[in-house]
This record gives sequence, C-alpha cells and structure tokens, in this order.
Amino acid sequence: MPFAPLNSLFNAQSTRIQEILNKNIEVFLPALDPAWRDTTVSSQGVGQSNLIGRDMKILKIYMGSMAGVLEMADSRSNFVLYGDDTVSNIADKLQTQSLANSWPDATEGAMAKPYRLGIGMKAMVSNLLVTLGEMQAEATPAFIGEILAPKLEGHARLIAHTLCNYWYISDNTWFSLGTISSSTVTTGSGNTTVVFTPGEGNIDRYAVGQRVDIYSGTASGTVGGSRRNQTGANRNNAFVTKVDEVRNLVTIAVLGNTSTGIINTDIVVFANGAKAGDRGYGIAGINSWLK
Repeated sequence: MPFAPLNSLFNAQSTRIQEILNKNIEVFLPALDPAWRDTTVSSQGVGQSNLIGRDMKILKIYMGSMAGVLEMADSRSNFVLYGDDTVSNIADKLQTQSLANSWPDATEGAMAKPYRLGIGMKAMVSNLLVTLGEMQAEATPAFIGEILAPKLEGHARLIAHTLCNYWYISDNTWFSLGTISSSTVTTGSGNTTVVFTPGEGNIDRYAVGQRVDIYSGTASGTVGGSRRNQTGANRNNAFVTKVDEVRNLVTIAVLGNTSTGIINTDIVVFANGAKAGDRGYGIAGINSWLK
C-alpha cells in the first residue's frame, strides 16, 4: 500500500497494521496447507541472507556423491574383530606377533565434488485500497462492526491462498490454476459470465475474490493465443465469484465483453500471470523442482 501521510491514522498505527496482516498470513498458511506448519514456527532450514548472490539468486552448495573406501573385512580375516592371525609360539611363555593385514588404500577412493545450484528469486506486488470514508467509519464509536480488520484479513487470505497454489501449480502447465471444462458462457449487460467444471478436479485452487485471466493453453510448451478477457489492447478485469464444491463448478465474471470466445480447454491463470507465447509467470513449486 502507498506510504501514509505524516500524522495520519495509518502512519501512527502502521506497526499495528503490518503486524495484523503478518499474523493473519501466519494463521492462514498452516491452515490451508500442512507444508507451511514448520515454516511459520521454526527457522530451521531457512536460507541465510549471505547465501543470496549478486544476481539476487539463492546459492546452495551440494555434495551429492560418496567419498572414501569401504570393504567387507572377510578378505582380511576379519582382523578388525579378532586381530591378525599371525601369532606363533616361541616357548611356553613367549609368542611372536606380526602384521599380515592392512587397511584399504585410501587413495583408491573417490573424492566428492561440490556443485552449485542457483535459484532465481521471484517477487509479487500487492496493493489494498482503503478510503477516507472507511477510516472515518472505523473511528466512529457508533459504527457497528469493523471495517479495516476484515479488509486486512481478506488481503492476508489472498496472499496465503496464492502462495499455497504456487506450491503445487507447475511451469509445465504455464502456472495455470487449471483447465476449463464443460463450460457455459453467458454474455449480457456488458459483462461475461463463465461457469465451468475444473478439468483436473482441483476446485480448491479457486476462491471467491481471485483476479484471474483466461488464455488458450493448446500451444506446445507455451501459453497459447491472446488473452480471452481482453478487448483490443485493454484487459478486462475477471474475478472468481462463486465456488460450488458440491457440484464442482466455478463461476468467473469478466467485466466487459470478451473479444475472443471462451472455450473448453482454455486455461485459468492468475491475473497478469501469463502472456501469449510465454511459459507463464510464477513461483517454482514442488512440481517444478522434483523432476
């Protein structure tokens, strides 16, 4: 959000507002996906700032191979268990002892070679509109209910749900939320409504209030034709307005008639999350790294 003017309510309470948003994200992330539970309660395994390279890459050094020599001791009469079998008697009270076996030659072993992985960092930008009227209503004791806290909670929910989605969506499918299947497109009153069944059965990726784009995903390796929710060079805002988990239906409202018809096999991506001829924009999740 923009910097608040000096001596304004948001400026005076900036620390509290940021803390509310931060704590909401910490609450929502573990609730949405167990993968975040250890992240929010522990710093174990968290990358250090000195591991970030000059190109804003997270640099990790790995040693993936084995080193040294290891053999079974049977070929050496298991001397490490019982000692060398080289004892001979001299007399009733004397013996001699020699060394017949030796340890494996250390120079015969392999030496582990380090290799480096550079992970490019990704960023997201966000904004939240808070009007003067909302701030005045919040400050009025006679006003029933809160205004700012639910809005901040909704913004935290947006961030948490988006991060959880990026954990699973893949660059192999253009960082798309899914494919449109069994769709019904209705155009009227200057808006377009799309009701569809997610082709992959992953309806939990969709949530009311998400800003999305619709693209053709038929081109091999890249996002297909032009953005569906677009008129000329202007992008028409599109929102997820309904999620019916019982009937497995998602409703998207496009503010404005689309220049290109929306059809089955089209893909749904985050708003401004792709462009034609590209692989799409996103954070590499588990499906991108475990190959």
